[in-house]
Amino acid sequence: MNSSYFPSDVKQRVERLLSACAGKNLGSYSGGPGIMAVREDIANFIQRRDGYPSDPHNIFLCNGASDGLKTVIKLLMNNNPKKPSGI
Repeated sequence: MNSSYFPSDVKQRVERLLSACAGKNLGSYSGGPGIMAVREDIANFIQRRDGYPSDPHNIFLCNGASDGLKTVIKLLMNNNPKKPSGI
């Protein structure tokens, strides 16, 4: 971060993202839905692009579309006939 190779705005963004990580470093695990700072940036982008208010608490980051669909399908599946689905 002390290198003059990277522009100051890049360093500021990196510092912001690192401070949003649980352990304040790249080796930290993020929460299930993803790093809140990234989800806030996505919500702001959606609002600017589409003019539609977006809540970062309703954004869930995943490892691609297939992984996201698999997660949603698992959520909707009812593998226990004695208990109703949570939806």
